[in-house]
Amino acid sequence: MITLNIDLVIQAFDLAQKARSVFGDVGQDNMITEECGELITAIARRERGRGTEAEVDEEAADVFLVVLGAMNPDAWRVLARKVERLRGILNNANG
Repeated sequence: MITLNIDLVIQAFDLAQKARSVFGDVGQDNMITEECGELITAIARRERGRGTEAEVDEEAADVFLVVLGAMNPDAWRVLARKVERLRGILNNANG
């Protein structure tokens, strides 16, 4: 079981939002694209036996951080809806 460190998530959110205000929307959106590409590459390399879980973890953390910077009030509302949708799917899967 993974333990969520909510204080760390709040710190990450605050810093990601600050990075977006410092570097701008275009710069941070470009970072999202770059970091997602690196995560995809790390996953593909791991699946082929040429990468490690640690590399995937590193890239996943980078993606999480830059995506937090893109979260605005509308995105949080969409996230809440998607969480409820996933909850329903999981409840149905568990019978």
